[in-house]
Amino acid sequence: MMRFKNTKYVIYNFLSYEYRHIEDYLEEMALKGWILSDIKGDFLKFKRSEPRSLKYSVDIFDSISLFAGKDNERALEYREYCKKAGWDFVCEREKIQIYFSEGSKEKVEIHTDEFERFNIIMKASLKHVLLNFINIILLLFPEYLLIFKGTDGRFLANSLSLGVLLQLTIFATHEFTGITNFLLFSIKGRRNLYKGEKVSYYFTASVLIRKVIYKIMLVTTLLVLVVIAFEHDFIMLGFFIILLILTAIFNYTISLVKNKNYKNNKITVTISYVLLPLVCFIFSAVILNNIIFSKLLEENDNHEYSGIENEQILTLEDFGDKNLGGNLFVDSRKSPIASNMYYSNEGEKLRLSYNLFESKYEWPVKYNFIYEVLLFKVGLFYWNK
Repeated sequence: MMRFKNTKYVIYNFLSYEYRHIEDYLEEMALKGWILSDIKGDFLKFKRSEPRSLKYSVDIFDSISLFAGKDNERALEYREYCKKAGWDFVCEREKIQIYFSEGSKEKVEIHTDEFERFNIIMKASLKHVLLNFINIILLLFPEYLLIFKGTDGRFLANSLSLGVLLQLTIFATHEFTGITNFLLFSIKGRRNLYKGEKVSYYFTASVLIRKVIYKIMLVTTLLVLVVIAFEHDFIMLGFFIILLILTAIFNYTISLVKNKNYKNNKITVTISYVLLPLVCFIFSAVILNNIIFSKLLEENDNHEYSGIENEQILTLEDFGDKNLGGNLFVDSRKSPIASNMYYSNEGEKLRLSYNLFESKYEWPVKYNFIYEVLLFKVGLFYWNK
């Protein structure tokens, strides 16, 4: 939630089948003196006013295409019909139209048939649920590669990696919760219809759970950015900022294209939905690749790492050898879970390199140990202390 003088922005993630809950929420906000003025994605914009007793109606208007922009001709006709019935239009988001009225007027229903209403709401919700499913796959796949297909468990010693991993897990949980609730709604709704009963569209608990998860995810994102800044990784911080800017440009461009009256608007918007994310992905991949490459060059140029405690380092001198000079490389990583140090140096008699992975917990050490043994078939010494 963000507040600027007489304007408040609230994150409120909901799907079409949860429209009853958003109606109650808007009425409660009106009683507190906050009147809805606009909706952009998951953001609700409120304006400060005197507390008012308003009735809200959230309608799922199936006649509007998902690719249509604002003030669609069919939507304007329906708004005129609602206005004559005493309901004023507030704002819209794709197929969702929001109206309000003073007093206790009966809600204007577009679909009076229960079967028709259920099927339309299911259809409108399904598109977002499928998008959530794709998001889960995209989020969990890199986690799967990192946890189950990685070379070792040294990512546990990197605060940034853990933060990103936690953020992806929380977001995937948020999407999975929405899909699960939609499946339950679908099963219960069809069962009620076949019994001749009305379908319930009240999902207070699930909406509140997802709101909490969403807030946790935002806090985690801020913590990840703080960690990046704290570790002086300004290049990666810049990458995240560029990514946010690209996302904002994408949303603005799509909104601009949708609201233009092109001859083949559906085709134009579809192409925009495909090309813009592709361009953003390629641009982000190029930037990230340059970041990784520059970091490798930086590591090769800066061989010593000042964050290592001297008593932890097993050096060439401990084996009676001498450093040739210019070949020392020490890298140290530490997180709340574990720490890892990599040492590499070449002397007159031998070349010494090793990893020292430590944790006050048993499971991270075993996790890293199992990976080293199973994947590399190397000989390791392992002990508890």
